[in-house]
Amino acid sequence: MSPTSPSTAASSSYHTLGDAAPLLRHKTTRWPRLLAVGALSVCSGCAALAGTAGHGQVLAAHGEASHPGVAMPDPRRSPGAVFPDASRSEVCRPGYARSVRHVTQATKRSIYARDHVAYRRGADVVDHLIPLSLGGSNDPENLWVQPTTAAGNAHDKDGLEYALWKATCQQRRELHAAQEAIAIDWYGTWTAMGRPRAPHIPGD
Repeated sequence: MSPTSPSTAASSSYHTLGDAAPLLRHKTTRWPRLLAVGALSVCSGCAALAGTAGHGQVLAAHGEASHPGVAMPDPRRSPGAVFPDASRSEVCRPGYARSVRHVTQATKRSIYARDHVAYRRGADVVDHLIPLSLGGSNDPENLWVQPTTAAGNAHDKDGLEYALWKATCQQRRELHAAQEAIAIDWYGTWTAMGRPRAPHIPGD
């Protein structure tokens, strides 16, 4: 998660996995044409993105998970995004998350504005929906404002992030499956896994 106040480095180049049409489309002029690919789940088309290291790949559109009393990200604004070149061996390397973190204060302020949340010191944080420790990117589509208190808070999600990171690095879960689970319904996944707790996620 991103444990600081009101920002992602404004990344102007990222790629979207459309779910109505199976296309990877460019947002800027970095790619001169659309690339047609097969039906894609999160990160299953990473090979098609060779050479785009550093630019987030946005997850396909998905429905909004709902849990009474729990703040959840709006999938229209924050569907989740990953670094397409992130691999299990990379994310399990000590210090990986710290090495790729780049979310400016200006971006945090823009996320608060986008999500229509007034900044309250200590009450919420700008969080990486898919954590950097699981290959999440710094794109706005992977950022959201999450409360630090009440049910389903940032500390609860930290526990899930650590549990998924550990399972991934112990080869008990595929990286793309961990990314998808936390992006689509992190609270449901946390509950199903027994509400794990963690003091700290390595490098994140």
